[in-house]
Amino acid sequence: MSQTRPFLPVGTPTSPTRSPSTGSPVTRTNVPRSVSDDSLPLPVDDDTCISDSCAAWSHADTYRLKVVAGKTYMLRIINSALNNQLFFKVAGHNFTVVAVDASYTKPYKTDVVVITPGQTVDALMVADAAPGRYYMAARPYISTGPQGPPFDTTTTTGIVKYKSAHGSSPPAMPTMPPFNDTATAHRFFTEITGLLKPGRPTVPLVVDEQMFVTFGLGLAPCEPSQVRCNRTAGSFAGSMNNVSFRFPTTTSLLEAQYKGVSGVYTADFPNNPAALFDFTNVTVNTDPSLQPLRSTVKGTKLKKVQYNATAAASSYNLVDPQVRNTVAVPVGGWAIIRFVANNPGASLSFRRLLHRRGSRNYMV
Repeated sequence: MSQTRPFLPVGTPTSPTRSPSTGSPVTRTNVPRSVSDDSLPLPVDDDTCISDSCAAWSHADTYRLKVVAGKTYMLRIINSALNNQLFFKVAGHNFTVVAVDASYTKPYKTDVVVITPGQTVDALMVADAAPGRYYMAARPYISTGPQGPPFDTTTTTGIVKYKSAHGSSPPAMPTMPPFNDTATAHRFFTEITGLLKPGRPTVPLVVDEQMFVTFGLGLAPCEPSQVRCNRTAGSFAGSMNNVSFRFPTTTSLLEAQYKGVSGVYTADFPNNPAALFDFTNVTVNTDPSLQPLRSTVKGTKLKKVQYNATAAASSYNLVDPQVRNTVAVPVGGWAIIRFVANNPGASLSFRRLLHRRGSRNYMV
């Protein structure tokens, strides 16, 4: 089997990038501000790109992948977007996913790849279509639906061109899923399974500590540096179990952990939410006990054993789950993961601080 390995970063370009017309640096406006800037809505991403070929640029700058009929190509896809999950397709072609986040999977056949910021997918694509030109395309997947915040609605494209093709007919365009096609995203995220290595169980079967962690947005008191913050309403901040992470200002996390410096971070992160209710119901999110948020001062692999389905332990996949370092959880959805704390030290995971000692097994 003949293979080549194009590397396809898909997402929004970092700042600065290059103007397609002049080649000069361009300052982009799609870099989200941190919550310390102010409490105003974040700007909308203004472009999506494939291998630095952006939707708003000219046709001459479109990324092109030349292929030979009959050959198999390994597409190494990474979502380098700032905010959006993405659908990715190539017209007239299918994929066989063989790895995610640098961990092998059982071969999974699909015509669409769904990928979140920070995730990677290795997919085989056979050049078995009629010789011609075909668009590869990416567009956002937005689990909030139309009631959510504004987002970039552009579809970015590259072109797969067969070397044996003649003529200048326009490339075929794939039929992309709707922006809020959670069913397609859910199917891709849940049906992939890990490649089980002989003699090496992929899942910790004994759990030392269980955590019930909820993600959300809340209001935090304005910091003195937030000059444009609404002092009455406060500012939006992301949280886990109603706790929002704050970077230390006097020393690094690793130095504080190594030298035993007190007051930099605490070990009292709650294992359960501050209040219990139907977290999958987006209309039930105004419990007063969730405000205000408390503030506290990626190298762990996750074992995703169940995703947004029945929580019965008997239904967990403890045999061949996929191994991820980034898990996608849509609005109103949830995932169950297990991981081993086998890398002693202090690190950030799920926007919370893990202080790991020894090798313990955790389920979230």
